[in-house]
Amino acid sequence: MSRKTVTVILLLGLAGLGAPALADDKRQLIDEMLTISGSIDAGRQMASYVANSMIDTLAKANDRITPEIAEVLKKEVVAIVEEEFIEKRFLNEMSYEIYSRYFSTEELRELVRFYQTDLGRKLTRTQPRIIQESTAASRNHMQQLKPEIQKRVRAALEREGVL
Repeated sequence: MSRKTVTVILLLGLAGLGAPALADDKRQLIDEMLTISGSIDAGRQMASYVANSMIDTLAKANDRITPEIAEVLKKEVVAIVEEEFIEKRFLNEMSYEIYSRYFSTEELRELVRFYQTDLGRKLTRTQPRIIQESTAASRNHMQQLKPEIQKRVRAALEREGVL
């Protein structure tokens, strides 16, 4: 057998060693779960939050960014994230591999059934507020910890001879 033939055979054999193809029914279940669980909408909200935070931070660091410019930047960043994550389905594609690693097809069916129940719908409705309130409470707690963090970091730096 020629060297070229052996190389082609090896390459063809190695091509099949990648991630196993995901069955269509599993993909459909993940798509459905992402939609009815509110994950797609949460992705949109997160994009808006990240864009606003990013632009607000940028505006504070650069006095040439007027409120009008900041608003244009926010809209554009949100549009880009919407296109990339939602329209081009990055969120779905990313989720296929992740969810399929942790859930069997039957478990995904059960999740879809759960999100179709009254309790599942309530979770979908309330989860954004729960996350928002948890984030705010964590942020407030971190603000309260700031003096202690500064004190301990300073002490550690002095102890290590850095300061």
